[in-house]
Amino acid sequence: GHAGHRVVRAPGMGKAYAHIFFIHVGHGHNLFLGLGVPLQIPTWGNILNAAQDLTILQEAWWIWVPVGLVISAFVLSINFIGDGLRDAVDPTQQG
Repeated sequence: GHAGHRVVRAPGMGKAYAHIFFIHVGHGHNLFLGLGVPLQIPTWGNILNAAQDLTILQEAWWIWVPVGLVISAFVLSINFIGDGLRDAVDPTQQG
């Protein structure tokens, strides 16, 4: 058992990180589709939206590759932070 150990549970913490993840990915998805922020404002989604042009994909890779890498790194970091918090808060879930 857990005699002498306190298990602290924060059920809302996992949901909060899931919401952050889905809000950010959904926002980027909407901007990629051209919805929301005007195309003149440089956002991650708008930059990726501009990369749909074959010329930009082939000849201006430095415009969209860093943005794609940053989005990937952001999504992975939110995932790792959420996993770490879950493991720290609920040690019975470690696997």
